[in-house]
Amino acid sequence: MIAAIEDYPAWTDGMKNIVVTDRDSAGHARTAEFDIAGGPITDRVTLAYQWDPHQVSWTLVRGTAITKLNGSYAVHASGADTVVTYTLEVDVAMALPSFLKRTAEKQIIATALQGLKKRVEVTP
Repeated sequence: MIAAIEDYPAWTDGMKNIVVTDRDSAGHARTAEFDIAGGPITDRVTLAYQWDPHQVSWTLVRGTAITKLNGSYAVHASGADTVVTYTLEVDVAMALPSFLKRTAEKQIIATALQGLKKRVEVTP
């Protein structure tokens, strides 16, 4: 599910027009470009991905309005459950008060995790 980068717009608000531009030998995205829109910020970004058995991490390669977009999903079994740990660092080119940046980060994180949870619960 997390490895299917092209499917993110189906469960993550604010992401669209995803194009995987390079893949590794396992078929995982190494780089992908997509449009992102969140509140007043819109941008076309390129991310570079690194894959481990239980984690995917990404770093921003290119963006205009967004100057930092680094994060990861780590997935671990916990009994009968699966625990997902999501990290994210975001920064933008425009000057914003720190409380607005924190609010935007919290909204992005909540949206991503709620979307992933909803997607997992409806996917057989």
